[in-house]
Amino acid sequence: MVLATLLILELIIRAPAFTQGGFVSHDVAGILYSAMVFIDGGLPYVDTVELKAPGSFYLAWAFAGPEGRDVASFQIVANLWAMVGTCLVFGMMARARGLLAASVAGGVYVLQQPWLDSMDANYVIWANTFQVGAIAAVWRGPERQVSARVSDWVLAGVLAGAAALCKRQAGFVIFPLLWFAVAVGRRSDGRLKLWSPGVLGLVGGVALPFAAVVTHYAASGSAGAFLQGYAFNDWGWSYVAAGDGGAALLVEGVMATTFFLALPLGLIGGAGVHGIRGVREAVRRWGLMLGWLAATVLAAWIGGRLYKGYFALAMAPAAMLAGGAVVSFFRALRAQRRPRAGRRALRWLMAVAVAILIARGGLLLLHLRGARDVPRDAGGRRLAAHIEAHTDPDDTIWVWGWHLWDLYPLAGRMAGSSIYKSLGVLTPPNDDSWRRRAGPLRFEDSPRAALLLQELRASRPRYIVLGSTVPHREFQALRDYLATAYVRDRRVRVGRVEMWRLRDPRPKP
Repeated sequence: MVLATLLILELIIRAPAFTQGGFVSHDVAGILYSAMVFIDGGLPYVDTVELKAPGSFYLAWAFAGPEGRDVASFQIVANLWAMVGTCLVFGMMARARGLLAASVAGGVYVLQQPWLDSMDANYVIWANTFQVGAIAAVWRGPERQVSARVSDWVLAGVLAGAAALCKRQAGFVIFPLLWFAVAVGRRSDGRLKLWSPGVLGLVGGVALPFAAVVTHYAASGSAGAFLQGYAFNDWGWSYVAAGDGGAALLVEGVMATTFFLALPLGLIGGAGVHGIRGVREAVRRWGLMLGWLAATVLAAWIGGRLYKGYFALAMAPAAMLAGGAVVSFFRALRAQRRPRAGRRALRWLMAVAVAILIARGGLLLLHLRGARDVPRDAGGRRLAAHIEAHTDPDDTIWVWGWHLWDLYPLAGRMAGSSIYKSLGVLTPPNDDSWRRRAGPLRFEDSPRAALLLQELRASRPRYIVLGSTVPHREFQALRDYLATAYVRDRRVRVGRVEMWRLRDPRPKP
């Protein structure tokens, strides 16, 4: 009954994701475009210059309609998948600590997770439930710790591998799992056994989803391209290197973690201090959860941007630790017959602080839900409708601008270049963060800029669309090409977006 209530509440919270059917994050357009590449017979990293991990591309191929571009269907499946994560969090805590712990953990999760993942079909929403499932496969609670069954560790590995394929940072869940897989295989004399059955099961399970992707790429002779694009991506490494580091990252990381995980951390800090005696005992009993939380927070800090969505991976362990802390607190409360006045005052103060944090979480969620109810891609749909009406299905287009990526799936047209998205390719890596706005973009000349121009000259896209915030006037070679081969199409206007139509399209045979 409690779980059903939580799911109904979450369904109400996530309602815009089931009805709105538009692009919220333009990154999702990149996911759908990659599904279109699969359907067209191509491969990301081979036929496109790509940064992201490919797991979500396969999911879009499966769940975004027959053409891989149905964002409404993709969002519905993504949010249902997110609700599976709620069931896993509740179920793990109910099995481990009872209904109260499960209710607290599930309640915190339902209140906070839709805010962190923005109810969107982005990379993190897919990766998160996979990583929660990986923990659920082996964790048995603070008393029993973890499973000793090899099959459970294989399942955990498969789910952790799938999480890492959807978002690289989600793969950090493998580290606490690996440590506990080593611990469960401890010898009778207490020494650790590195290659225990649990470790072998976990490692083998992680390898399985990667082997499936490698096999798919190998069928086209491109296994190396996948490995290069996933593990040694120069675009990705430049993105990480451009972020904050050192003391600045430490300060910003602590502030961001406190801001995004304020409610569960408040419960852990307040209830845990009063309910748990001894840090060593807490670490011994909740070691996997603490390791999981530490790993996901560390993953969120990589690159120094500290975006809200990065902390969605940390909410499950934080909520579960909060549920355990609250139960420990109430047990300690029952054991104390007459607490001192100072302790009573401190508990009232803690209750007020938690109430404020709950109200804050509710307000943040209401604000996001209201914003989520309003379509954000109306301009893109107008542009896409115009392109679709004035092109043939096998014509190509090319866009420059993050907010214009939607045009590929909305219009159902492929890109005229392998560089279908340009942030960090034609311009430096984005420099915004969780509380700092991005600076003005500047064009960065490079071999990839020359490759783009070469491919555009060869493919002659019917439309080239330039966003209002991209530095297209600094890319003089592109401006010269537009002046000779294209003409401005002013029949539809959205802000300061420039639409260029091919002046003299080649006749079709």
